[in-house]
Formats: sequence, structure tokens, C-alpha cells
Amino acid sequence: MARPLLVVGCLVAIASPAAADYREPPVHFEIGINTRHFAAGSSDSGSDAARTVDGTAVEEGTPAGAGVTVSLRFTKWTRWNTIVGFEAESGTLTERSSNVAGAYGLFGMRHELGPVALFTELAAGKRWVKYSMKGENHISWMVEPRVRAEMWLSDRFTFGGAIGSTLGADARAWIAGIYVGVHSLDFGKR
Repeated sequence: MARPLLVVGCLVAIASPAAADYREPPVHFEIGINTRHFAAGSSDSGSDAARTVDGTAVEEGTPAGAGVTVSLRFTKWTRWNTIVGFEAESGTLTERSSNVAGAYGLFGMRHELGPVALFTELAAGKRWVKYSMKGENHISWMVEPRVRAEMWLSDRFTFGGAIGSTLGADARAWIAGIYVGVHSLDFGKR
């Protein structure tokens, strides 16, 4: 019970006007729900073969899968309408005893159109996928270009969505998600 109270306390502290220092660049915390789909890969298709934890090739190729993950993001607006940050993702696939986890660095550009902000970003990092209890871990370094849009719901809160597709990983994957964001500065106080 203490963990949900800690998260709520942090969100209230971030959203509190007393916590805002207008000399600092704005920061943004998001919690989101994503759907992920992993396309089946084959070691004889001419593409890179999936690798197990010890580095050996997976004979049958990478299995397909779909699932739901939760992501936590922290970003900071920087010069020239750029953003930098990090993201942690965790969830499960539709298969029993499966899991997905990821840790990514973020870099992107943002553009505001009134109460709507549009983003293009790259998420780069490491992803772990286990398709079943007895299956191998599929660990890969990846880059995921994404397009995001968010709309201000109030002075401190936004609601948005994102779509993207993975490049450079053992399994081709796409993502679609929605999120709620909490900002350190009021709307229009950049």
C-alpha cells in the first residue's frame, strides 16, 4: 500500500505550484499503457537470427507475440524545442508466463499548436522478451522511432498517444499507446 501512496505523493509534488521554479526548463513525467506486437522472425529468412542469452542462434526463429506493457517516462525540454529523457517499460504477452521489459534513452523534437503538442522521437536501448516460462530470453539492442501527440487537459496535465516501430532488434515490433502526463510548469509558462 505504501508504493501507490508514494507515487501519488510524487505526482502531487510535481503538479504543485510551489514545486515549480520558472527559471528551470520544464520537466514532464508520464505513465502510459502500450500494446506491442512482435512479428515472427526466421533464421533462414535472410534477416538476423534471434539470439539467446548465451549468444547462440535460435533455430526456429523468433516467435510472434502481442501484449500490453506499462511505461514510465521522464523527459526534460531542452533548447531548440528538443527533449531528452528516459523510459522504463514492463508487461506481459498474451502467452502465459511471458514478459517484456525495456530500458530506453529518449531524444526528440516537439512542436506546439495551441493546446496540442506534436513530437517525433527516438527511443534507443535494450529490450528483454521471454515468450514462455521454459522459453529463452530474447535480449536485443534496439532503436524505435515514434510519433507522439498530446493535448493539455488542465494547467499541469496532458493526455496523449504514440505509435512507433522497432529497428535493429532481433524481432520486428510495433507499438501503440496512450498516456497521461504531469508537467512541472503550467501550460504556456515555458
